[in-house]
Amino acid sequence: MPDHQPPAPHGKRRLLIGLVVIIGAVLIILGAVLAVRSWFVTVRQAQAVDASATALTGVVNSRQWSQLAPAVDQAQADAAELNSSTHALSWRVLGMVPFIGASAGATADLAASLDEVLSAARPLVPKAQQVINWQVQGDDGSLDLSSLQGAAPDLRRLGASLADAAARLEQIDTDALLGPLASPVIRFRDLAASSSGPAAAAAELATWGPSMLGADGARTWLVLLENPAEARGGGGFPGGYVTVRARDGRLSVQRTGTSTQLNSVPIPDASAPADARELWQQRLRGWNTVNQTPHFPTVARLATAGMAARGEPVSGVITVNPRVLAAILQVVGPVSADGETITAQNAEQFFTVDVYAKYRDRAQRDRVTMALVDAVIARLLSTRLDPVSLVNALREPVANGDVQVWSADPKEEAWLAGTSVGGVIPDTPGSVVAVALNNSAGSKTDAFMQTGIDYTQGVCPAGTPQSSVTVAIRNDAPANLPRNTGVYDRYDVRGAPAGSTSTVAYIYAPVGATYLSSTIDGKPATVYLGQERGRPVWYAYLPVNRGQTRTLRVQFLEPSVPEVEPRVITQAMVNDPQVVVTSRDACA
Repeated sequence: MPDHQPPAPHGKRRLLIGLVVIIGAVLIILGAVLAVRSWFVTVRQAQAVDASATALTGVVNSRQWSQLAPAVDQAQADAAELNSSTHALSWRVLGMVPFIGASAGATADLAASLDEVLSAARPLVPKAQQVINWQVQGDDGSLDLSSLQGAAPDLRRLGASLADAAARLEQIDTDALLGPLASPVIRFRDLAASSSGPAAAAAELATWGPSMLGADGARTWLVLLENPAEARGGGGFPGGYVTVRARDGRLSVQRTGTSTQLNSVPIPDASAPADARELWQQRLRGWNTVNQTPHFPTVARLATAGMAARGEPVSGVITVNPRVLAAILQVVGPVSADGETITAQNAEQFFTVDVYAKYRDRAQRDRVTMALVDAVIARLLSTRLDPVSLVNALREPVANGDVQVWSADPKEEAWLAGTSVGGVIPDTPGSVVAVALNNSAGSKTDAFMQTGIDYTQGVCPAGTPQSSVTVAIRNDAPANLPRNTGVYDRYDVRGAPAGSTSTVAYIYAPVGATYLSSTIDGKPATVYLGQERGRPVWYAYLPVNRGQTRTLRVQFLEPSVPEVEPRVITQAMVNDPQVVVTSRDACA
């Protein structure tokens, strides 16, 4: 019988299990050590990214454009290094560790987003510096349209990268992150979300702008000068006009004139849709009233037909008002003409109020007004511009509808219709309401009007929602307005009280809406009925004496279209309308 016996099978298994446990423990410890080391290394890299991103923001905010390229390069290099580190195996291990796993994943997402956005932005830096330094304009004043077209693909890529980054970071639960990480995630997420739209819009502008500036042949643009001191549903009284020729990026003024000159030839209205002709009738044939409809493409087509009838064919129509002129003056500085000086601070007040107080004679008033407009345009076309300042100055007027643009080219028209300058009243279902206010007194008292609009959208999942729109108009005209000057006197009512005016309030209800009832100043009242853009249009005349408030309220049923956010479309006015949109449970 041998002295030594082989170990039992279960002894081998225990030995094997022990070895596996030991090896596993070693690997876990090693992984943890590597993960901890990776964490500290990556934290340092993240701090470097935060510092370089902060520096880049400082360069942009302080407009140190000579430092833009190196600042972008540094931020991109730091982001790329951080992105590489967060793709390492050790970092993935960290992603599985309780408490810090969410922060590890968020850091990886933030690094990838920064890397992608900065990589997309880098090719645009030389082009941006050309624009910033105004190296896109030749000696003859023409703009380099080829550079603008060449930037479109890079701008499109940047816009897509920003949108992707915003969507990726939106998925992060910032409440679960370690304290120092939440702030940069939120900051960059919000920045990406707010910048993706403008980048995409810039790409569209770079795509369509060159042809509109004459890259494919000369264009002539009619610029209508609207004055909201006398309200129109499409903006304001068309007090004058300018025709501008664009060829190969060079702009030149062809002609300027007043509304009196425009009115010498009536507008053919055949280009207007049948429902618009039925609603507005002869008012579409007069230059003073052609823009009572709030749907700008209809106004522009009629204006184009009107210019053709005058023997001055145009390729498109642009409307601007004193707020736009004030924005331009922020960039080009004050201008003087005919003994008057206007600045960014006083231009709106001058064109909507002061000019009427100082110049009682209409011909003299028109001469001074157009001389100042000519001076602003001449300064704009001859000045070496700061494009960043120009964009910043025009941002609010463009968003508020103070600028409207229409092109006779069908493709350009379709693109413009989807932008903030399109002036479109949509003809599709949904809880979208438009309110158009038209002065029916022939006075300039709307410079003193305050307007409130309340749209209460009914919500009724199992039935038909019942909604309402309330329009309140307050006349804050001062007591010392001049009388018998043809400016603040009512043409519709002789002997009306001083400061009195009259407004026709048009409510464009949602497509498919059904009228229920209406009140004026809380008392049952009848409204007129029309239709435009496939929408019922309800309107009423509201005479408003100085110091008085008049209120029109209409209740109606509207189809439920949950995917459309409720909103109100308003016109440009001297005093912006105060709009309130609410939703409440209300079934018919």
